[in-house]
Amino acid sequence: MMELFTSMWDASNVPSASIEKSALASEPLGVKFDWKDFTTSQQREDLSLLGSEALHGLRTCLDLLVYEASERDSGKARSGTKFPAVETPTAWDDRSTRKSVKWLSSEHRSWIRDVQPFAGVAWAGDLIRFSNADKHRSAVELSPTLRFRVDRNGAYADPSDPGRLRLPVSEVELHLLVTDGKKSVPLADVFPAMMNGVAALLDKFRAEHGEPSLGLSVEITKPWRRAK
Repeated sequence: MMELFTSMWDASNVPSASIEKSALASEPLGVKFDWKDFTTSQQREDLSLLGSEALHGLRTCLDLLVYEASERDSGKARSGTKFPAVETPTAWDDRSTRKSVKWLSSEHRSWIRDVQPFAGVAWAGDLIRFSNADKHRSAVELSPTLRFRVDRNGAYADPSDPGRLRLPVSEVELHLLVTDGKKSVPLADVFPAMMNGVAALLDKFRAEHGEPSLGLSVEITKPWRRAK
């Protein structure tokens, strides 16, 4: 995930933006720029792939947690285990869910139940929504937006295109939206909470066996601002 944030921020590190000469004259209150002016198509594709990998990694961590805890609790490796992610109490009680946590101790089952979406745990609901969309429809999409100030008085000819001008850029802000195909939300509102929630649950199990905390605490300032 940190690779994701770093690559996005590096992509926005540009000294100027290009615009059609006619657009500058016709938009006295503001000018619009295409994100393609700052990144390549490969960079944009890589961003969504990194988001997809992050979601897959979080779900895999939870599945491995239940697998290893089931082995410890029952005394041997068990098949058919997984981290259940259900949105209603009824779904928690159905046969497939019971089977997935069958070999956990009652205490450990309650720990897993306590972080279900129906228990009001927002990060778990977000993880289900985005990871299910990523698995069953298409890779999660990350939509970048830059906001910045331009110096209209500092416009100069774009050496790569005589029909365009370049404008000096300052006060750069990076905004990222993540979409599940139906709804888009700021990435900073969901990804850190999912990562911290998974880490906190892992730490709870690790502490029981005297293992050190993962020490993970992810916080994202929104929007990211380029230092002056």
